[in-house]
Amino acid sequence: MYTSPVPKHRRATPSRCEVFARRLERVVDRFRREGIRVSDSSRLVAEVRLLRAVARQRSFPSSVQGRREVANAIRDVCDFDLIRKMAGAAQVSALARDLQDAAKGTAGRLEEERKPYQFQSQLWIGSVFAAGRLRPRIVPPDTGRTPDFLLCLPGRDYGLEVKRPSSSKSLCRLVEDGAQQLAARGLGGGVAVDCSDCLSRETLCRRAENPRQPPYVVIDREFEELYRRVGSTVFDWSRREHLPGFAHVNFVIVFAQGWRWLSTGPRGPELFTSSAFGTFTTSKGNAEFWAARRIGEAYDNGLRAGGLFISRTTADTTSF
Repeated sequence: MYTSPVPKHRRATPSRCEVFARRLERVVDRFRREGIRVSDSSRLVAEVRLLRAVARQRSFPSSVQGRREVANAIRDVCDFDLIRKMAGAAQVSALARDLQDAAKGTAGRLEEERKPYQFQSQLWIGSVFAAGRLRPRIVPPDTGRTPDFLLCLPGRDYGLEVKRPSSSKSLCRLVEDGAQQLAARGLGGGVAVDCSDCLSRETLCRRAENPRQPPYVVIDREFEELYRRVGSTVFDWSRREHLPGFAHVNFVIVFAQGWRWLSTGPRGPELFTSSAFGTFTTSKGNAEFWAARRIGEAYDNGLRAGGLFISRTTADTTSF
């Protein structure tokens, strides 16, 4: 739910950048204590220095690149703070390689290599469910292909595979790949897709002058088209049935994370998440329907508990 103007405690200001730096520093220290290699040249350590510099100067950068780096650094504070809480002692060793890879990259996030951000999306989704009190379990990578997480409900486990396409061209292919990973494990469940890299950077991360317009409005049309493409990969809307190979996919999550830099009113970066949760079951009221409903509620609660995020969520139930 968007509130205008943004409450003071949720605004990112130069003075608060020292608080953000401390939070990110605690994340790095925790990872290192748990044996996760985070080098002094990693993105997270560089962002600690960047945020401290903003706090010392008591002003945000004036350049487009500088503002991009600061906004992305604040996003990383929020993401990795949630990830730290999700990656408890029982799971941190299983996530060690993913955590190390997610800490790579740059604050600008403009490079062609997207693997660090793909791992970050995967870990962030897991942390959202943990914040929503549906703690995900890591699937033991013993044999064959596996989804990223198990979502454990009374009486049954559901799989969740997370994808982040580097462009819209690979969107449907990765959804199919995620469905195959669920099937290889004999699991029903869902596929979550971070479509941030499928949207134009100029729209998703931009300068803005109207603080009263919700930040996600400008991507609504593009985002809805991407969500419908994902849904159409899984489900035949006209015949109201799963497409071949997708009968075990009970839900999809499509989301994008962006920010805008306000130049009037409460100046500075404002983060947001746009998200759509689609339920696809053979009958409204069967076990898969209620499981998807429970998973969707946990996801929504986790988004709301995520701290700084201004979120917009929509739900789409397609069953017969």
